[in-house]
Amino acid sequence: MFKKNPESEIQKREENLIDAMRQNNLSFLENIFSEKYVFLGSDGSTWGKEKALDDYRNPRYKLSKIEIHNRKIIIHNCIAIVTGISAVEGIIGEETLTGRYLFMRVWYKSNKEWKIIAVNTCMVDSISGSRRIE
Repeated sequence: MFKKNPESEIQKREENLIDAMRQNNLSFLENIFSEKYVFLGSDGSTWGKEKALDDYRNPRYKLSKIEIHNRKIIIHNCIAIVTGISAVEGIIGEETLTGRYLFMRVWYKSNKEWKIIAVNTCMVDSISGSRRIE
């Protein structure tokens, strides 16, 4: 039987994740985030799965652009670490979101399925007057 390449699996999951974030695809995001998901924002704030999903439930939250640059995937047994830079544009309510963020996503494979267990972001730069996005 053909064995899947973990790096290819994560690459595909990453692409699906970005599409889901652009489209506010809640069912995909609910499934991809682990129940123990932890987010550490560029401002030092932390939250879990429900808070992350609340942003996507907000009809005034829209990420119109998410471009990933310099993506690196490191596989270590059942853990995958993905790093890179995301260029983001969007809105929350009346506020514009624009910037570039270093990110690190940690994926964990359990029961033959990859889930995101942790994300960390760090702002690289932004346009003056825009709001940071986590």
